[in-house]
Amino acid sequence: MSRIVIASDSDVSGLDPHNFKSDASYAAVENLYDGLLDLEVEALPDGTFKASPQNLSGEIVESWQLSEDETVVTLHIRPGIGFSDGTPCGASSIKFTLERAVIGPGYLFPMMEMLTVTTTEQLRVVDDYALELHLLHPNPLLWDLLPLNSFSVMDQANTEAQATPDDPWASEWYSEHALGTGPYVLGSVMPGQEYVFEPNPLHWRTDWVRNDGVAMRVIPSAVERMAALQRGDVDVAYGLEAKHLVHCQENPKLRILSFPSTICTVMSLNHDVDPFDDVRVRQALCYAIPYEELRTKVMGAYCQPLLSPIPAGMPTHDGSLWKYTTDLDRARTLLSEAGHPDGFHSQLIAREMRADELHAARIIRRALQPLGVMLEVVAVSDLEYHSQLKQFPLAMFETFSWVNDPMYHLVANLKGGSGKNLANYDNHHVNDLIERGLYEPDEKRREAMSVEAQRIIIEEAPWALLYQPNHTVVTSSEITGYALYPDLIPRYRYLTKSPLRGSIAYPGEE
Repeated sequence: MSRIVIASDSDVSGLDPHNFKSDASYAAVENLYDGLLDLEVEALPDGTFKASPQNLSGEIVESWQLSEDETVVTLHIRPGIGFSDGTPCGASSIKFTLERAVIGPGYLFPMMEMLTVTTTEQLRVVDDYALELHLLHPNPLLWDLLPLNSFSVMDQANTEAQATPDDPWASEWYSEHALGTGPYVLGSVMPGQEYVFEPNPLHWRTDWVRNDGVAMRVIPSAVERMAALQRGDVDVAYGLEAKHLVHCQENPKLRILSFPSTICTVMSLNHDVDPFDDVRVRQALCYAIPYEELRTKVMGAYCQPLLSPIPAGMPTHDGSLWKYTTDLDRARTLLSEAGHPDGFHSQLIAREMRADELHAARIIRRALQPLGVMLEVVAVSDLEYHSQLKQFPLAMFETFSWVNDPMYHLVANLKGGSGKNLANYDNHHVNDLIERGLYEPDEKRREAMSVEAQRIIIEEAPWALLYQPNHTVVTSSEITGYALYPDLIPRYRYLTKSPLRGSIAYPGEE
C-alpha cells in the first residue's frame, strides 16, 4: 500500500458535520466520521465501485426495525465501536448527535424536520446499544435520509469539554478539529495547502482502508492541478477544464472517470436586490445567456443541458417546460419593459478555484454587454465564497442533492427560507406544493405537484439554468478503487495505488 495524493479544487472551510461547508470539507467529514447507515458497493470490471440507494447496509447502526405503523424506528448499535480517542460509542452518542441536530447550531434542523423528528422527546434510548426514533407520521424518505453524511456521529463528552458559555455546542472547536469513529483521523494540517488523513488504528473495520493514508492538496489553479497530475506529483485530480481532459484522453498514464450526474450549475438571481426583484429582469438575463457556448466551451463533452430546476435523471424531471433560448431581442424588450433600456451594473461572485465557474462567468459577462448589462465578476477563495455568498446579487452556484428526489431537492434549494436558497425565492404556491409533495404517497399526484412547481419556477426565473455537468475526476492509471456514491463524496478507503496487473482484488473478496 502507499499514500494517495489528491489535487483538490476546493479548500476546507470547516469540519463541523452540522454546518454547511465546502466540497473539501464534506469529503473530510465523510472520511473522519462514521454515519448511522451506509450503502453497499458493487465492484465493477473497470476497477471502480458503485453504491446504490437500494443497497442499504449498517455502519454504526448494525440492524434496524420499523414498526408496523411505520412511525417508530429502532436502531441497534454495533458493539465495540469507539471514537478515535478510545471513547466508546453507543446509543447515547447517537441520541446526543441527533439532539444537537434538533436544538443545536447549523443546518440540520430542516433535515430533522424532513425526518419528522422535531423534538428531543422523539429520541428515546432503549439500552446502551438501542435507540428509538419516534416519527410524526410515515416517511417515504426515511431510508434515503438516515444514511446521509450529515448524521455523522459525534461524542458528547468531547463536545461538552470543548464548549464555552458563548458556544455551548463547541461549534468553534469542531470547525477546525475532528473526533469521529471514521476510517481516518486528521494528521498534519497546513490550512489552505494540505490536509493529511491517516488510517484510524482504532476503527472497527481495520480491513476497510486499502492505502497508507491520503494527502489532500489544495491547488487553486486548474492549470497547476493538471501539471501536477502529468508530473506524477498527484494521483487524483478534480476540477480540470475541458481542454485539459482532451490531453488526458491522449495520455496512457492517465484515466478519466466521468459519470452523468444530477448536479445543477446555475446563476442564482437574488430577489431581494434591485433590479432582480423584477421577474422581467430575471427573464431577460435567462434569454441572453449563450447556453450552447457554455456547454461546449466550458464543459466540452462532459455535461448535458439543464432544462429544469429538477435535473435530468431525477424523478419527475420535465424538460419540455423549458422556455429560454438565446434571444437578445427578447431580452432587450423585457429590460425595456422593466425600466432598464440601457441596462445596469451588477456583480457576480464565483470561486476562483473552480475553473468552470470562472470560465462560465466570463462568458456570461461578455454575452450581457450588448444589452448594457455590465457585470463585475468577483473571484474569491472557497472560504470567502461561502461566507459572502448571500451578499451578492448574482452568484455562480453548483448545487447537488444527496437524495435523488424532487421534493428533497426543492426543499433544500428553492423553498422559502431554505439555507441554500440564494435567490431568496419565496413563492407561497410553490412552498405549498413542496410541503405537500414531500410526504405524498401517491406517485401520480406527487409527480403532478413537482411538474407544477417546475413550471412556476421556470417562469419566475430565480435561477438561470446553465448546464448539468458530469461528475468527472482524473486519476493516474495506477489508481483503482474509486467509489461512486449517490452523494458524490469520495470515500478514500477504497483507493489503491498499484500497477494494474492481473485481476483486481476488491474488499470482501477472498
